[in-house]
Amino acid sequence: MSRRVLPWLVGVLALVPYLQWTLVQPADVQGMLAFSRSDLDAGRWWTPLTAFIVPGSLSLVLLNLYVLALYGWRLERLWGSSRHLGVVVAATLTAWMVHLFIGGTTPFLGASAAAFAMLAATAIRWGDEPQLLIGGVVVRAQWVAILMGTLLLLTGLEQGPAFLAHLVGGWVIGVVAVRLVPAPRVRSKRGASPPEAVSPSLAPALAPTPQVPAMATQSAPVLTIDQILDKISAQGLAHLTPAERQILHEHSRRLRGR
Repeated sequence: MSRRVLPWLVGVLALVPYLQWTLVQPADVQGMLAFSRSDLDAGRWWTPLTAFIVPGSLSLVLLNLYVLALYGWRLERLWGSSRHLGVVVAATLTAWMVHLFIGGTTPFLGASAAAFAMLAATAIRWGDEPQLLIGGVVVRAQWVAILMGTLLLLTGLEQGPAFLAHLVGGWVIGVVAVRLVPAPRVRSKRGASPPEAVSPSLAPALAPTPQVPAMATQSAPVLTIDQILDKISAQGLAHLTPAERQILHEHSRRLRGR
């Protein structure tokens, strides 16, 4: 799948709530697309999947959209569009099975399972990376993911304890996916796989390093900021040369307007 799947997911998740709260009655949308236990006897086999696009409360919809938009792009870059979509589907179906197991009587709906999967995968894959928050505070990415997950859980529990199925299903698939799903092999000009994207928020967290003599860097090509970020993604911060760290620090200072 060459096209990005994340913009389509976010677009559908935004469009359906708009239609539900403007042109169509919410009860009609939920009755047609959300899952209820009676669907098993009625043969409505599509509802466990279409439940993904059915909105709950407005606050829950906005949180799900924010999490998918904030974290999904990087995971899709890591996994590829097809595997990223597979993780979303797997998280939704796993949460649906947990919903059946715990005997949930309320309808099963919403994209929260996929959001929890994105948060879990990000916390494991990039949890130690520094992330710049509003106000210049730098924390590890795993704590930001935990904070977002807690906020999402507390908001969802307002609909009832059956919302825990989204947490369990999403967390399980997120952990399994980040450990087992391989990144796709993409051919480049040199026959190597391109490194995954790295958020520019890493740069402000790096301490400045002293300038190195020009003689020490004449043999190595000068990298652009994008190439340096790609190198961080592929090899880690420890593999940056002093010159590359200096370039990254100067770029960080320019972003902060210092």
